[in-house]
Amino acid sequence: MSVDSELLARSGQTEEKSSGEKAGDLRAAQRNNLGQTPPADESPSLRQVVQEERRSQAKIAATKAKQALSKATAPARRATSKLLQEAWINIIPSFGLTIIWINIHVFLGMVFGNNFFCKLGGEWIDENIKKAQADKAKQAEKMAGIFEGSGLACLDLGCLIIFLFIIAFNYFIIQIISMNWEGIKMIIAHLWSFVKVFWPN
Repeated sequence: MSVDSELLARSGQTEEKSSGEKAGDLRAAQRNNLGQTPPADESPSLRQVVQEERRSQAKIAATKAKQALSKATAPARRATSKLLQEAWINIIPSFGLTIIWINIHVFLGMVFGNNFFCKLGGEWIDENIKKAQADKAKQAEKMAGIFEGSGLACLDLGCLIIFLFIIAFNYFIIQIISMNWEGIKMIIAHLWSFVKVFWPN
């Protein structure tokens, strides 16, 4: 075999080996990059284009459904927001009885969602302002919600303490009427220990 033919044979083997290695590297790269976004200079496959189109259509459909639901429930949300607003305004004239409706509103909002029952703080912001200045309206609603949530928690705690004192006072009166001094001493001891929790000195 001549030198030229031997060089040609080696060159052919090298090219075959190089092509096989390239194909193997390409398959390995495809396996490693499965599910990753292709580079900008590579055109996406037909399957990727179809999946991306379906995802975008699903997002658009979900947005439209959310907007339609919000539009359909807007009258009910305005009515419950007005009731919540009146409940806050009339807390003092009603001697705190409107706190019952505020708690019911919060509970129903957690059960049925905020499409029917607005979040705390949202009853003071008009729907037109929410549409015109969405970001500022959200910030104002968040701040008012924090303030109202804290106030409602304090009011509920105060009502609970008052309720417990009323029960204890009625029990105390019953014990005095029945002249059960052991029961009276026990009530006084419990009340004193309760007071010491808040005023240790």
